[in-house]
Amino acid sequence: MIQISCSKEDLPVDEKSLFNVWFVFSHIANNNWNSTIENQSLSTQEKVDEIMAEKIKLLKEIIWLDERKLLEMFYHDWWIKLTMEDIEEIIWSLFLVWEDIEWWKKKIDIPAEEHPFIQALVDDFCYFWWNSLNFRNNKYYFLFDSLNIWEVQKNTSINDYEITDINFEDFKKEIYKNYNRIDQHLKMFLDFFSWWTNYNIMENYKDFNHEINQLFSAKKLKLIKEAINKTNSSPDKKFNERTKEDLTKLVLLIEEFLKMVNKIKLPLDLENPYHRQLYLQHIDDIVKFIAYNSVWFNNIKNILKLDIDEVFRKYVYSDISNSFKKVILWMLDAKINILAFMQNMTQILFNKNFFNPDFDWNLVLRKDQLEYIKKINPDLIKDFKQFQEKIINENTTNRDLAIELDANIGYFMDILIWDKPESYIYATAWLNPNLKEIDRWYDESSVELFSPSLDLFWKLLEQIEKYSNKLDEKWLISHEKEKRKAIKKNKELPPLFEKWKNVAYKDVKRNTLKKLIRLHREENHPIVMINTAQNAYNHLHNNWLKDESLHLLSVNYGWSIVWYFAKHTFERLHGKNILINLWNIVYSIYDLKNASDFLKIVDYPFLEYMEEFSSEEMKKFLSHLNHAIIFDDNTCSWRTLNDLSNLTKQSWFYWKLDIFACRVSQRLEWYDASVSDNTILNLIKNASLEAKKTRIWQVKRNYKELVWTIIWRSMYYSWGKYRKKED
Repeated sequence: MIQISCSKEDLPVDEKSLFNVWFVFSHIANNNWNSTIENQSLSTQEKVDEIMAEKIKLLKEIIWLDERKLLEMFYHDWWIKLTMEDIEEIIWSLFLVWEDIEWWKKKIDIPAEEHPFIQALVDDFCYFWWNSLNFRNNKYYFLFDSLNIWEVQKNTSINDYEITDINFEDFKKEIYKNYNRIDQHLKMFLDFFSWWTNYNIMENYKDFNHEINQLFSAKKLKLIKEAINKTNSSPDKKFNERTKEDLTKLVLLIEEFLKMVNKIKLPLDLENPYHRQLYLQHIDDIVKFIAYNSVWFNNIKNILKLDIDEVFRKYVYSDISNSFKKVILWMLDAKINILAFMQNMTQILFNKNFFNPDFDWNLVLRKDQLEYIKKINPDLIKDFKQFQEKIINENTTNRDLAIELDANIGYFMDILIWDKPESYIYATAWLNPNLKEIDRWYDESSVELFSPSLDLFWKLLEQIEKYSNKLDEKWLISHEKEKRKAIKKNKELPPLFEKWKNVAYKDVKRNTLKKLIRLHREENHPIVMINTAQNAYNHLHNNWLKDESLHLLSVNYGWSIVWYFAKHTFERLHGKNILINLWNIVYSIYDLKNASDFLKIVDYPFLEYMEEFSSEEMKKFLSHLNHAIIFDDNTCSWRTLNDLSNLTKQSWFYWKLDIFACRVSQRLEWYDASVSDNTILNLIKNASLEAKKTRIWQVKRNYKELVWTIIWRSMYYSWGKYRKKED
C-alpha cells in the first residue's frame, strides 16, 4: 500500500507544488500498482479491488481529506463561478488602465452587475445564477439561432439533441462573432498585462537585451549551424537534407528575432517621452513576435535547448489575482472549444476521401448514400471534389488549427497550475490585431483561420440541396407516370414516392449536420486529464528511449483534447529533450468501422515521408524511432481502443504501442472478450477515475452521460424556455 510520510501541514498549498506532489505520489503509487498486478496469488478481480483501494487512499492523501481545498485551487470545472467580489475587482483593475476611455469612465459608478463589460460577459459566455456568473451558456455548446434543434426537454441529455436544419449564412456569422468576441475580451486584458510588463522590461531593457543576445549568441548559432550541416542521422541522403531544412528554419527564426531585438540602439533617454514611446512600441513588437511564434520557440527549446521563456519570465508582471485567472481560463476554454470544433470539421472536409463514392469506408456519409448521389447526378460529386482540391491546395488550415489549439491548451494549462506566468501575455497577445475594441456590438468580421473550412462546408450543403432538387425532379417524373397509370385505372395515387424522396435526402442532410456540427464534445475535467498523463508518464518512463519520438494518437472530437493535455504534461515532467508529434488525430472511429488502412484514417504530416522514404532500410530506421501512444477519454468495453490499436499495429511506422484512458470501467464483464487481463489492469491503474457512464433503460438508451443531463437541465431555464416560447 502507499505510504505517505508528510503531514497535512507539510503539503504545499499552491497549484504548481500540488501538481508536482501529485506526480510524486503517482510515481509511488505506480510501483505499488505494478506489484499488485504481478502478484500471482490474487485473482484479476482482487487485483482490481486492490488497485482501486490504493487509488482512493492516494486521492485522500492528496486532497488532505478536504475536497473543498482542492476545489478552491482547481476551480475549473463545468461550474466556474465569478462572485460579485470577483466582478468588482476586475472592473476596477481594468479601469486603472482604461481610465482614458470615456465609455469606461462613464460606467464605472453603476452597479457591477450592470456594467457593460459584465453584460457582455453574460451575453457571450455565461448566465447569472445565485448572485454569481456561471460560465458556459448556450453559445458555448453551439446552440445558435441559426440552427433548428429538436425540441428541448429538461430531462434529456444534450447527447440526444439533433440539428434538423441550418441557416448557413447566419451560422457562419455566429461562429465568427463568437470567436471574435473571445478575442475582444482577451484584448482588454492584454492592455492590463502588457501595461505592467512592458514598463518593467523598459526599465530594465539593457539587461533584457543582454540576456537575449547571450542566449542566442553568434558563437552558439555558429556551432548549431555546423552541427546541422553535419547531420547524417539516417541512411537516406534525401531524408537528411529534409531534416537539415527543418532545423535551418528554426535558426532563421532566431536570427529574425535577434534583428528585431537589436533594432533600437542603446541607450535611449527614458526621460524623453518620445524615446519612452519608442521603447514601449518596440517591446510590444518583441512580445507579440514571441507569442505568435510560441510553438516554434518551444521547438527551439526542445531541439536546440535554447529557452526564450526563461529570459522573458523574469520581466513579466505576475501578480495576477484569482479573479483575473478565472476569466482568462473562461476565455481560453471557450477558445479551445471553438478551435476543436473547427478542427473536427476541417479534418473531415479536407480529407481527399471525403464525399468520394469510391472510398471503401464511411466518412460522415455512407458509401451507399454517395453511390446513389453519383447515380442521380455525378456532377455534384465532381464539382465538390474540384472545389475541395482548390481549397486544400491554397490553404494549410488543418495544420494551422492544430498549432493554435496546441498553443492555447498550453496556455490554459500554464495558467491553471500557475506554472508559467508569461502565458498570460502570450495568450492575450495571440490575437487578431485588426479586431475592434469591445463594446455592445459584435464584430462579425471573418476569421481567416476558419474561412476555408466554412467555404467548403457551404459548398457541401449547396451540393446536398442540389441533390434534393434532383430527387424532386426524379419524383415528379415518377409521379407523373404513376398519375397517368392511376387515371387510366381510376385509382388513387399513393404517397410512396414523396416519402421515399424525403428519406433519401433527409438521411444525407441529417448525417452531415450531426457529424460536422457537434453540439458537444466528450471531455474530462482538466485535472483528470493531467493526472492520467502523469500516470501514463510514470508507466512509460522506465522503458523510454532517449532519442525516440512520441506519437500521441487521439480521435476527434473529444479525445484530441486529452492528448494535448498529455503532451504539455509530458514536457513538464521529462526535464530534457522530448519530441512529440502533435498531428496524429484520427477521424471518428465510429465512422470508420470497417477501416483497414491506418494511414487513411489519420491526419498525418509524415505521410509524405512514409511514402517517399519507404525502402526497407528506411522503414527499419524510422520504425525504431517512433513510439505510438493512444489516449481515450472514457472506455467501458475497450472496443474502440482495440479497433484503433489493431489499425496502428498494422503500420510499419511504430516499434511500440501503449494505450491509456482517463476513465475506465472496473466491471470485468463489460470488457470485450479479446482483451487480456493484464491490459485491463494496466488501463485501470493508469486511469484517473472510473468510467462516467450509467445505464438508463427508461429512456431506451444503453448509456447516458449524466453530466450532460445536469448541464442541460440548467440550460433549459436560461435558453430552452425562451426557445420554446419563440417556437
